[in-house]
Amino acid sequence: MISRFVPLAFISARHRLNWSEILLGLEEGWLNASDVLASIPSLGLPGANEAKGGASSSPNDFVALVKKLSVSESIATDEVRLSWLRILMAWIFENREQIVDPLSLVDQLYADFNYPDEIYDLIRFNVPRDGYRSQDHTPEENATRLVRLWRDYCAEHMSPKA
Repeated sequence: MISRFVPLAFISARHRLNWSEILLGLEEGWLNASDVLASIPSLGLPGANEAKGGASSSPNDFVALVKKLSVSESIATDEVRLSWLRILMAWIFENREQIVDPLSLVDQLYADFNYPDEIYDLIRFNVPRDGYRSQDHTPEENATRLVRLWRDYCAEHMSPKA
């Protein structure tokens, strides 16, 4: 899995996290616990006061408290993972200029998230379903096409809130 912190401010501008998503983000290392603690009042989640009260406890106690709050949401694990796939795809896209081979991270996410059909068309080794023939183009043209599709994907699923 990708292990980089995604700033909560980046996520909050695009998506309203729930406790289940916060829990997965903390467990996978995508969220920084101190970011979450500092932002609890602005998240507008039920149980925020209880979670804020848990801020004085150890990080493990805080994660246990978030786990308890997430159980009450009854959100399917697949939904939580899909939200994180979209968040990570947007974060990597926004920071692709600082990454040596950002398309390799997209390929890695595809594998890490169990090959979701949602990003099938963004993967270099998959056969395009839209009739595009990669063999008729240069590697640079193929990469440009994938980045364009990735941009469109992020715009559809994780564009900043107005």
